[in-house]
Amino acid sequence: MEGVAINPLQLFPADIHGPVNVAQRVADTFQRVYPQIGVQQHAILRQAILDVMIDEGITPDSPESWHHPLPAFAALQRKLHAYAENPGHPQRRMASSVASHGEVKNVYA
Repeated sequence: MEGVAINPLQLFPADIHGPVNVAQRVADTFQRVYPQIGVQQHAILRQAILDVMIDEGITPDSPESWHHPLPAFAALQRKLHAYAENPGHPQRRMASSVASHGEVKNVYA
C-alpha cells in the first residue's frame, strides 16, 4: 500500500452546516496540534478553508453544492499565501504568520 488518500476538507453527512463545519473542524485541529495559534489565526484559517471550498463551487448556503468535487488540501496553503501576498487583504499579516509557520503543509503532509 502506498498510503491512504484522505482529505481533511471532506464533507460528512453529519456536517449539517456543510463547509462551515469543515472549516471549524480543520481550524480546531490545527489549534490542538499547534497551541500557539491564536484567535485571529484560527479565524483566518476558517476563512481560507471556506474560500477554497467556494473556489470549487461548494457554498455554505447551497447543500446541493456540497457534493461537488473537493479541493485538494494543498489549496489551503496556496490560499493563505495568496492572502499574505495581497497588499489589500485585511488579514495579510495574520495569513502570512499562519502560512510561514508551515502549520498547514505539515499537519496532513
